[in-house]
Amino acid sequence: MEQLRQEMVKLLDEAKTHSKKGKVVDYIPELKRMDPHLLGITVVSTGGKEITAGDVQVRFTLQSISKVFALTLAIMDRGMDEVFRHVGMEPSAEPFDSLPPSLFLPLDRPEFRELAKPANPMINSGAIVVSSLIKGRTAQEKLERLLRLVRVISGNPTIRVNEHVYASEKKASERNWAIAYLLREQGFLKENVEEVLDLYFMQCAIEASCRDLAYMATCLANGGTVWGLSKPVIPREIVRVLTALMVTCGMYNASGEFAARVGIPAKSGVSGAIMAFVPGKYGVGIIGPAIDKKGNSVAGTHLLASCVNRWGWSLF
Repeated sequence: MEQLRQEMVKLLDEAKTHSKKGKVVDYIPELKRMDPHLLGITVVSTGGKEITAGDVQVRFTLQSISKVFALTLAIMDRGMDEVFRHVGMEPSAEPFDSLPPSLFLPLDRPEFRELAKPANPMINSGAIVVSSLIKGRTAQEKLERLLRLVRVISGNPTIRVNEHVYASEKKASERNWAIAYLLREQGFLKENVEEVLDLYFMQCAIEASCRDLAYMATCLANGGTVWGLSKPVIPREIVRVLTALMVTCGMYNASGEFAARVGIPAKSGVSGAIMAFVPGKYGVGIIGPAIDKKGNSVAGTHLLASCVNRWGWSLF
């Protein structure tokens, strides 16, 4: 394990030089404070062995990585068919915060209705719809259910929402308000917009570490079973869908290139975090706050690609 860790440190040091090619997200004031040169990685095997390198002590918010677990909970609550009646499963070539296609289609024609729903649950419009499908009487009750799931699969009972990031994001997210009201006006969002977005902003502000992320990913790598527990926390058929969507949609509108060059299921967030896994083998958590124009960590993506190439992790 020590030899593997030393190799990981070398890969990290090389990848760290790429952080200068990106910049910290600037439209969420609280996230602007992150050091763009940070880079950390934790890898956890399905047998519970850990390797860490770099700035793994840093805590950060999940941002879009939370979409994976909101989708998990929505499917557990509503069933696969009901969830995907409201949101699609197809990759999008548009940026993650693009307006839904319903803006540009004549919805009075039934043949366009299916095309008009959000493309997938990993872009903002789709994720907002998914959040509205989580069961609970209030946004806070829904959040607590989501936190319980995240705490179990990460093995960390102290995971919580970063209130400063939540408030900052809520105040500076005009684009998401526009998306939500458009979805509501066109019938794709049935719930109260303010309550749905309150949950969405809180879930994006859930705070974690590389280790937490790696254990969450290891649960997926292990078919939905948390290391040390005998029964699955997430049903295997849901893990199968999550795996497919992370491969095809998880890295925003760079997902196709990422699948070709890296080739493992992954989900990124604009905080610079990446959660990835090798089915049956490893979960990976990475933080590298300097992101590219598509919202993915520059150094983190390079580091993950180096690990995949070094140890032959690619699915393809």
